[in-house]
Amino acid sequence: MKVRHHQKKPWFNRVLVTGGDWYDETPGFYDADYAAERVAKMMEAKGFDVIRLYASLGNLSTKNICKVLDRGVGFAFFAPGDGLRTKWYTSINESCSEIEFSVRHIVMCLHNREKLPIVVIGGCLINDIDPYGGYPTPLQRGKCWGWSLVSKIDGGGIAVIGGTGSCFYRTVNDFFVLLEEMFFETYCTEKITYLGELWGKTISRYLDLCPVRWDLDRIQPDGMNCKNVEMFSLIGDPSLVIGGKVPAGGRENLHKPQYMFGWDDACKDSEDLKENYHLMGDFELHSPIVIDGDDDLTPENGVRRGNGTEEDPYIIECWAINASNSTGISIRNTSAYILINRCFIFNGRKASGPPGFLNNGLELKNVKNCYIQNCLFVENGVGVRVVSSTNIALKNLTVHSNDIGISIIKSSDVKVHGCTVEGCMDDGLRVIGCSDLVVSSNYIDDCYFSNIRVACSTAVRIEDCLLIDSKNLSRSVGIILYASNNSKIENCTLKGFSFYGIVLSEGFDSASKRNEISNCKIYECSFSGIAIYGIGIDPVHKNCISHSKIFNNDGRGITILNSKENLIKGCAIYNNSIGICSNYLLPNLPMMFKKNHIHNCNIYQNNVALLCIFSNLDARYNWWGTERSSIVSIFSIVRRYPSSPEPYPI
Repeated sequence: MKVRHHQKKPWFNRVLVTGGDWYDETPGFYDADYAAERVAKMMEAKGFDVIRLYASLGNLSTKNICKVLDRGVGFAFFAPGDGLRTKWYTSINESCSEIEFSVRHIVMCLHNREKLPIVVIGGCLINDIDPYGGYPTPLQRGKCWGWSLVSKIDGGGIAVIGGTGSCFYRTVNDFFVLLEEMFFETYCTEKITYLGELWGKTISRYLDLCPVRWDLDRIQPDGMNCKNVEMFSLIGDPSLVIGGKVPAGGRENLHKPQYMFGWDDACKDSEDLKENYHLMGDFELHSPIVIDGDDDLTPENGVRRGNGTEEDPYIIECWAINASNSTGISIRNTSAYILINRCFIFNGRKASGPPGFLNNGLELKNVKNCYIQNCLFVENGVGVRVVSSTNIALKNLTVHSNDIGISIIKSSDVKVHGCTVEGCMDDGLRVIGCSDLVVSSNYIDDCYFSNIRVACSTAVRIEDCLLIDSKNLSRSVGIILYASNNSKIENCTLKGFSFYGIVLSEGFDSASKRNEISNCKIYECSFSGIAIYGIGIDPVHKNCISHSKIFNNDGRGITILNSKENLIKGCAIYNNSIGICSNYLLPNLPMMFKKNHIHNCNIYQNNVALLCIFSNLDARYNWWGTERSSIVSIFSIVRRYPSSPEPYPI
């Protein structure tokens, strides 16, 4: 759960360095301050903002350490001090006054939540994971300092690099101090991606400078070099990408399909597009096409061949059409079979009409039996618009940088398959007042409002789609089912939306009922993975979420608001801040006596497993993990037992 929070956000660009008056007794010389300042200057040269807590500045205190960590830093360096298994401490003046930062402070005083630093700390036994090792006194048993920081729920650190035993120092320039400093020097001077890579290269560089030469008849300093690198341990995930930014070529592969054409994002105007036609196929320029009725299906209107039957449809193909003056292809009132293949329509957003009036790429109105495949739509108002039509198929389309990607209104028996939709200023796919639609195997990304919006529709199937927000847009939603019924979302992956992965929401006068979400994976959404919302008199109800994985969402896994008689079954809900939140608003208080049901789920490793307010929840027969789960119930009825002793095979 912590790894997903470790991303290059503004707080990551800050570094905490702490000093002290630790070892050298030279009056006026703060040795740990001196060691910390060397690291501070390296990180400043790297572009980080450094926050210094030094004995010489009079600001080194436990309170200030907690305050800085709570604000968030990407790295923290605790310069050499004294260490025991459960605390780090150092002197702050020549009279040996001490400050400490112990496990007790980590547990009780640290509240940095998702702002998780990589910590390098100088001190003995900090990473001694043996609960009976080090100084085996009762006060020193239990979790060591490093593991306490990394394992802390709702805060702490992402990784700790420190010593497992007694560290060896002679001055602030050698042995373990040098090893700690080399960690930052390696990060600042080499191209490093992964934490384990940085840790390993640090050890290699140290041994290059301070080798272990067993052939010499002496133990020091070579034996000490050996002991130091053996103790220099990492508690954390070595595959962690530092800052959460994967380099080009190493990004998580979510199987985005290849473009049908060699589209070049550098093409910005019609002249650029004309010059790049050869990259996309053997197109011929054609003026905008207008067909009104079967009689207009002629060669003059772009028909290459065919007689309009199902076996030999009229074929319109290999045209490049500039839509700046009118819709690229407009077809109305036809029933003959039409195939539109390998056409390229662009520039509708640069319409010559009044501001706000944009031309569409392709528009079908009152059309039957039209198939559109292998086409490219770039920078139009709506890429493809289908209105009051039936038996329509959209297959293998590339829809790039339109206001709305694909819009389907008051139509039935429409199939959208294998399309790539990206960079929309509004919705990627918009469906309004439709029935019997199948949306399958599509890739949709970077749409400002929602990747798929379905409103006032019935029997819509969305399956095998990959929906993501790779640009972290501020209001993005994966799928919205608004006032829609009897629809299914199956085998879909939704990742990284700033609002919701999936929302089922009622309209002003109708609810979303009897919809099903199954076998989906929804993760890394900021507010909620799935939300079921009811507002009016007849709330959303009798929806089912089954056999899905909802995880690593910053807010809630599943949210149920003013909604009744929903079923969640066979799901894995984990590593969210809140697993499931069920809430009724006070005006709908009588509805709290209608139950929602959660059964046969694995609900674990959430900060709060269930949050219920004015709710009635039947949550029996679930597995709650090996650690105690937190349940918050406010004026609610929650039945949690019996529970499953073992996780379900989900």
